[in-house]
Amino acid sequence: MSIRNHIKLAKCFFDNIILKKATPYMLIFEPSQLCNCRCEFCYHWKEPTTNELTKEEITSVLRQAYKLGCGYLLLNGGEPTIAKHFMHTLKTAKSIGYSISITTNGSTLAEKASEIAPYLDNLTISLDYPDSRHDSERKLPGLFNKIVSGIRISKTYIKNIKLNYSIHRDNADLIDATISLAEQLGVGIYFRLLIQEKTGDDDSYKLVITDKEEIKRIARKLIMLKRKGKPIVSSYCYLKHLAEFRQFTCRLSQFLIHIDAQGRVYNACPKHEGNKDYIYGNIREQPLAQIWFSKKAQLARKQALNCKPNLNCYTACIIEPASVLKPDLGFWIEQFTTMSHLEQFF
Repeated sequence: MSIRNHIKLAKCFFDNIILKKATPYMLIFEPSQLCNCRCEFCYHWKEPTTNELTKEEITSVLRQAYKLGCGYLLLNGGEPTIAKHFMHTLKTAKSIGYSISITTNGSTLAEKASEIAPYLDNLTISLDYPDSRHDSERKLPGLFNKIVSGIRISKTYIKNIKLNYSIHRDNADLIDATISLAEQLGVGIYFRLLIQEKTGDDDSYKLVITDKEEIKRIARKLIMLKRKGKPIVSSYCYLKHLAEFRQFTCRLSQFLIHIDAQGRVYNACPKHEGNKDYIYGNIREQPLAQIWFSKKAQLARKQALNCKPNLNCYTACIIEPASVLKPDLGFWIEQFTTMSHLEQFF
């Protein structure tokens, strides 16, 4: 992270905690909804890919978000590496000053690692099985082998690489095997719960674990393995929330801006994310700052502060921002004294 972005993060803390002013630090941007996987539990690839943002519009989004306070950019999708304007997005974001991470399915890493490496601070590869069963889940033959070879090649160019493991009914007993794979590859591994991100589509989420005692057992195991020195990137703070089902106040909408490939600035609360039924505005119609401080966005943040978390809220991308803005002293200490730092959690 650059000195300038350290200052941006400090300002985010100060504004949100002391001034009670919603100032974002992270921009989660989807350059396209295109994807070569067909995961049942993912809604992104099911969204339309027509009329996506142009190069000029992407440049405008990145500049506006940086001016608003964002210093960290996470690119996902869809599969970001096959987006039409992916390299333009990377180069532009780097020139503006962002710290940059991408979450990818890993299918193109072997061929693109050297090209994208100069622009990346973190690389995250989704992997939910330690073998070819991952291909079946993602509906992309040969994907597991592509991920393994892609990681080995990427390590030549990129320092911070981790696997993203979404725990669900069919892979909860494969945690040890996947950690062993991470150790063999020399990368970290980030655990999170698979949650339901789209309502009215229950059959697609049959893998979601709903037994709280099972979740607690898994979390306790991960805490134990992390203490033994396994390369688990997930914070103790997050894992303890799972192990004890601690209550927390949701501050996701204060810390993050979500913008999709259609230019929609949307509420990423699990109640609304997959359905895109709570849109703050569209950057094609209004300046981003005007959308961020709109009555609709402010109302969503107010509602979140008074909302009681349910099972779908216990995933890392919600709890980590809640912890960093609590403030949670233990979480902050962990950020600055261990391998676990904020930009590895997304």
